[in-house]
Amino acid sequence: MAHRNQQAPEPSQREPEAQPGERAAARGAHLLIMVLMLLGSAQVVFLLGVEAFRYVEVRRQVTSLEQQVQGLTAESTQLQAIADHASDDHFRETLARLQGYMFPNEIRAVTRVTPGAAPVPAPPQAP
Repeated sequence: MAHRNQQAPEPSQREPEAQPGERAAARGAHLLIMVLMLLGSAQVVFLLGVEAFRYVEVRRQVTSLEQQVQGLTAESTQLQAIADHASDDHFRETLARLQGYMFPNEIRAVTRVTPGAAPVPAPPQAP
């Protein structure tokens, strides 16, 4: 228990103070450590910004892909409905007419006028 009762060493027994060269070296080491800490902090802030940007970009891409999936799902549903009616002759005829097909003995009659188109002259009347 002798170490508890020890008093502070006498000034003559204290460690000698650092020499000016040692102080400069210690000051340089402290300065180097501070510069490295500042650079590390700047790097952390930069990387947090990069990760935040990546997160926003990934969320934007996920939203875009989800919209594409919805569109493709709707298109798949329409195609499945067409495939389900593949043996229905009336449905196939209607689908072909929507695509502009007609029977060989039919005559095409335009019933819709395109805006800005020149008017079609009427056929001459028979006397």
